[in-house]
Amino acid sequence: MYIKNVVLYIEKEHIAAFIAATKENQAHSLQEPGMVSFEFFQHEEDETRFLLHEKYSYREATAEHMQTEHYQKWITLVRPWFLQPVDRTLYQTV
Repeated sequence: MYIKNVVLYIEKEHIAAFIAATKENQAHSLQEPGMVSFEFFQHEEDETRFLLHEKYSYREATAEHMQTEHYQKWITLVRPWFLQPVDRTLYQTV
């Protein structure tokens, strides 16, 4: 099992659109064969901070996900709204 945590900071004026776009991406992502779960969180105190917690059944699925049409659509839309570089961290089962 592989877990990818992605921390993103989004410009305030784009938060509602970011949430909508990410929920659409989440719904499509959950249909991928290697995707076990995809959870989406907003920080309790910092409304601009979000966490994507993605669980994959095999390592290659993490890269396959980023090649899908729905991911490419999502990243193209939301990337201009990032306040800072995205922090991606991959964990594996021990």
